[in-house]
Amino acid sequence: MIASDTWIAVLSSSLLTAAIGGLLAGIFALRAKSRDYINDYYKQVLEKRWEAYQLIETLIFNFKVASPDSNLRMIHQIFYRGPDDNPGSIYTLIIRTSALAFWLSDDIFAKSREIDVLLLQRTSDVSWQEFGALHYREFARIRVALERLYSRDLASLHRVPKFLNSKRHQDKLEAIRVPLPNRANAAGGSAT
Repeated sequence: MIASDTWIAVLSSSLLTAAIGGLLAGIFALRAKSRDYINDYYKQVLEKRWEAYQLIETLIFNFKVASPDSNLRMIHQIFYRGPDDNPGSIYTLIIRTSALAFWLSDDIFAKSREIDVLLLQRTSDVSWQEFGALHYREFARIRVALERLYSRDLASLHRVPKFLNSKRHQDKLEAIRVPLPNRANAAGGSAT
């Protein structure tokens, strides 16, 4: 009788130990799976952010390279075009950057949008090369600010939760204010 009680006690403690061990192993496996899921999600967010910041880097590069025009005024290479005078690549880049705006910090996107706003001020009677020369300093100022924001953001690109919590969600549309030139003055006439 004592032997059978001993066996029952050993078997029941072994079963209890196995059940507790299985339960703990299951809990740890679920937690590990949950962390894997979160890490995979963060990796996807980081990939999208990296794609968006590569476009910012290209935008910076396009406004970093400059040389003098025939009148010895500095002009960014993006405005040096052939006879067609069409820097379509900058618009393509701005559209692609805007499409990935969610993945950029709010302030770097706002700064990149300043380039778009400045480009919208050109009138059709002014060549792109002339426009680029006239606004060289403004584009250079925006580029320098973009470089600073780019460097700052790259240092914290891996902080996905902080980035997602920092996004401003606005309920209203924000209008872009583009100061339009006075057409009469732009054509050489007088404004009254």
